[in-house]
Amino acid sequence: MNKVDFENRVISVHDNLALRDDGSVIAMYEVPASIISSMDVEGKIKFKKKTEAVFASLAPNLSFDIGMLPVPINLEERFGALLEDCADDTYDMALYFLEKTNEDLYGSIGQLINYKFFMTIPLKSFEVSGDIKQMLKDAWGRFKEKAVAVVRQTLEFEMNWYEAYDKANGDLELNLSLIQGRKTTKKETGFYQRVDYLRGLNYNRDEEIASIESSVQNIDDTVIEPLSNGVIGLKNSYGKSLVKALPIANMPNVVNNIHLVEHAQKLPFPIELHWKFHFSKMKGAFSLASKGERASDRIKENQIEAYENGSNQKGSLATARIILDEMTDGVDNRELFVNYLATFVVAGQSMREVNYYKKIIQSDMKDIGVQVVSGMSDQLYFFYKNRFIEQLEEKDKYCIQAMKLSSACENLFFTSQKIGSDIGFPIGRIDHAVESWAGDYKKALASSTNAVFLNLFQANKQGIAGKITDNPAFAIVGQTGEGKSFLTKGLFLCHSLLKALTLYIDPKNEMKAQYMKIKAKYEADFPKMEFEIEQAREAIEDEEQLYWVIRGIEYKLSRAI
Repeated sequence: MNKVDFENRVISVHDNLALRDDGSVIAMYEVPASIISSMDVEGKIKFKKKTEAVFASLAPNLSFDIGMLPVPINLEERFGALLEDCADDTYDMALYFLEKTNEDLYGSIGQLINYKFFMTIPLKSFEVSGDIKQMLKDAWGRFKEKAVAVVRQTLEFEMNWYEAYDKANGDLELNLSLIQGRKTTKKETGFYQRVDYLRGLNYNRDEEIASIESSVQNIDDTVIEPLSNGVIGLKNSYGKSLVKALPIANMPNVVNNIHLVEHAQKLPFPIELHWKFHFSKMKGAFSLASKGERASDRIKENQIEAYENGSNQKGSLATARIILDEMTDGVDNRELFVNYLATFVVAGQSMREVNYYKKIIQSDMKDIGVQVVSGMSDQLYFFYKNRFIEQLEEKDKYCIQAMKLSSACENLFFTSQKIGSDIGFPIGRIDHAVESWAGDYKKALASSTNAVFLNLFQANKQGIAGKITDNPAFAIVGQTGEGKSFLTKGLFLCHSLLKALTLYIDPKNEMKAQYMKIKAKYEADFPKMEFEIEQAREAIEDEEQLYWVIRGIEYKLSRAI
């Protein structure tokens, strides 16, 4: 059994800094996902070199973490923002349309998510005194909450521990600016230490933040139970869930263009993916060079023995020799090497659900040469080790990948294939495997869980985070009969609800004929609808119930049309 501390180790949070129980400090940053098309080969190469440069600047910190988390999308909030841009005379229609869209998306997809990336990096510019360290150790080991409160007060009000990290944190922010890393706020820093204990549960974010602001001891306020079937059970006031960590045991010998992040984001259900990095020592008895020399001697002996006995191990030994020679050349060229632990994490309400996720992940990763294992007896270790507050250490040996830093960057971190706007009208879904469905759109819909939203006028707005251009130019291309006109009409209809003057040129007179047909049908059925609504008003006194009944009557008419 691997060993790791099972307690919440955070005793104080200030902005993006978290103070651990041993006096060390980690800095937390959010790194926005850069949108790179799956077909943009040159763009991927450039971005991998950029991330390698950033990671190389972290070598003095010895380690760092990356977490890719599925963050729920609040559709009500997004649609509320969109409604603010709708015209007064179209507001009711826009509200009705977005309410039905909200219901349809939740009904067909479930909870929509975005993937966010976070990094945690240990800061080394400050050492607390031996007396304070001993106080921390004693407080955590024997008195916990009461004594830790005293120690925290000492650190915060007498020492202002975070002030000693200002320069190191500022330097780190400068290094991460190349990938647009930003410091998390105090609320975010505490909350994202907490989310590990909320996996698979429908929690209230604001309540959780308030609880952590009250006391950081509430970060791990969840009952954690290792179950015999190789999962972790979580239980708190929100209910129960099952969590399973799936570590990567082996990467292929050649990782060029493996793009693990890209593959993971195509999975048809939300997953977490965590990486724990530790830079390899380049000098000393336990350095990479020394390990390489010892490995080389062993391979030579095994090769001689294999040739003498005619063993079928010749091929694998030759491959090992090539890999070792490449590593040796890298060491000679003073390239950076890292050890890292990579782990998928899934959550569900039943073993059947969790096992389904496990099966899909293992099958999908096998296709690209990545071996994902169940980690049956080490679930507690992986649960606690993958917290943002924990760092990979030399003593960690299980499922560790060792490679050049440049090779590790082939995972294609901090990227997304997102299409469209954050706030806009839903126009479809991203199909990540168009070649697999053979024209069966129902299978494609069932496996495509990333909705596409679009607001063409957002390009003209200022201050939109992540917006690349102010040019609203837009083109729709495709073969005859593939739906160009259908999409164009839908976009025009949606955007006509906004506070804008629009001009639609309809040379074939298609839209006018369609509008007139619907208008005639609506006028014919309108008296019946008014009669049903009036009956509902007389029979129902509860305002909220009446509201939804009227909505249902209107929806029934719209479906008939």
